[in-house]
Amino acid sequence: MERIRKVGGTLRNHWKKSVFLTLAGGYGGQWYWKKMQDNDFMKQCCREALSYGATPIGVHQQNYHVTVVLNPAASGGKARKLFEQYSAPLLHLAGFKVSIKKTEGREEAKELLKIMENCDAVLIAGGDGTLMEAVTGVMKRDDKANYTFKTPLGIIPLGTKNSLANRLFPSTDQVRQLAESTMAVIKQIKCPVSVIEVENLSSDEFMRGKKLFGINSIAMGAWREADARKDNYWFFAGLKHRMTYVFSYLTGHKEVTWDWPISVATLKTEKVTRQPDAQPSTPTQRRSGFAGFFSSAKMAPNSESVQQHTEEIVESWQEPVSMEAGQVQVTMPDNSSEELDMKIFPNKTTFSEFVSEGWSRLNKDSSSPVLPEVLSSTQFELDTFSSPESPRLMSVDGEEVELTGPIRISVLPNELTMFCGAAAAAADPSAEPTQPTPAQTSRWSTPSVTSQFMPATNFKTRI
Repeated sequence: MERIRKVGGTLRNHWKKSVFLTLAGGYGGQWYWKKMQDNDFMKQCCREALSYGATPIGVHQQNYHVTVVLNPAASGGKARKLFEQYSAPLLHLAGFKVSIKKTEGREEAKELLKIMENCDAVLIAGGDGTLMEAVTGVMKRDDKANYTFKTPLGIIPLGTKNSLANRLFPSTDQVRQLAESTMAVIKQIKCPVSVIEVENLSSDEFMRGKKLFGINSIAMGAWREADARKDNYWFFAGLKHRMTYVFSYLTGHKEVTWDWPISVATLKTEKVTRQPDAQPSTPTQRRSGFAGFFSSAKMAPNSESVQQHTEEIVESWQEPVSMEAGQVQVTMPDNSSEELDMKIFPNKTTFSEFVSEGWSRLNKDSSSPVLPEVLSSTQFELDTFSSPESPRLMSVDGEEVELTGPIRISVLPNELTMFCGAAAAAADPSAEPTQPTPAQTSRWSTPSVTSQFMPATNFKTRI
């Protein structure tokens, strides 16, 4: 009893140290428990990957060749460490041949994917910006038709948002997401992914026809610009993502574009049923003999004139609609791969509405406090009245792009084949339904050629 009294007195006399040590001990215990869970999960993944790698292959067969496009600057410079700690061991245990190409600047991932030779799979180890560059490089290849179907793409989510990775591998735990995205390559679980195409319709001959490609979304307006200012509030640490909406409305009001004059035209698609032209009928032949006396010549339709009704798809552009918008956002709905949704947010919002909408985006809340106007179509023509002399900024998959004229936004359904989680494959009826067993890994062994590398010039993306 005396010892308990002494301990209580010591804690009361040094309460600041006691509180600090208690908090530090709690944090350390939580960190240790999370580390143990990650190690146990990685052990399971390593055993499963080893079961694939232990399967013997023929003498004349080659190992499955994976080329990894790694952006070392992702995750605040920790991308290489995370890849080597959680993804690379699984690929090596599966017996894969792994080639790593590190990017050092803008557009390098795009240029690398444009010239890469045949390999069995390409993994993009980075964030949304690196993935957008890689997809653009794939879509601009001269041999894109062959490359799209024969070489699947994979994602190693090492960025800040990882929008597509969160959709293909839904998890809030980074280690689990990294391991699952790597195991999807080993298990060969794939699904088709649609691509968003952005084409410049400017009157400038140099800029007209230039294209960019994305997978997640296109955004322009107040909330996008407020999110781009979050690094100005670094002193709020983890709260900077929320405080940027507060101070962008209060103190940075002049640095955010609140009124976007836009003109939107949508492509209307209709199914038209056409009837075949009437063909003259031919009389039937009269029966010979006594039976033909009582029968008369009847008109019977010609067998060649019997045709089925045909359905044709007719496309027509609607008249452009002009308006003032606070934010324009084009996304691909989860339940459709053939249409795009354009959300047009109003330009007049109160402080509470602006902040609530920004925070709901951070929380990935589907219910929006600010109700937008929603348009659905396969193509949009959007004019923001920008020019090469006075460009505006928009984001394609989180990557900032200069907008120098009107654009056409289109969806390319199921254009790419990507590795995905089991849940995403099960939800997609066109995805591959089966997973290979270790005994079936010999079907992976196809001739591989080492990828080439060409450095790209550093310049700001413009469209």
